[in-house]
Amino acid sequence: MKIPALHARSAILFVTLVCAPLAQAQNGMTEEQMQKMMANAGKLQACMQNIDPAVMQRLEEKGNAMQTEIKTLCAAGKRDEALQKAMVYGKEMSESGDFKQLRDCGEMAVAMAPGFIANNPGNPDAGHVCDAN
Repeated sequence: MKIPALHARSAILFVTLVCAPLAQAQNGMTEEQMQKMMANAGKLQACMQNIDPAVMQRLEEKGNAMQTEIKTLCAAGKRDEALQKAMVYGKEMSESGDFKQLRDCGEMAVAMAPGFIANNPGNPDAGHVCDAN
């Protein structure tokens, strides 16, 4: 069975957010801490598996379209308009029922690896949307 691209990306996200910090922290962790982290990794994996693939597809398509629109505005020198679009999109996503479970899984991942995501778009100190990589 072919793994859909979205689930493959979820698996990569899972490995990056959970397993990489595990490997780095392994030398300084007790066996109990390692077991707790592995249990939390299992919860995160279960959380991601419970997200409807159709919802993930919709979110990805909408996100890609918004990213393209914002990059186009930035390239045209319309920084204020790009920032406004990004803010409206962020508000829509924060209120979206579809986004809720994905956000919950993301929060779980961030809690498991604090400090791993230093420059997230929700951070007001992250800079202007046009200056992002």
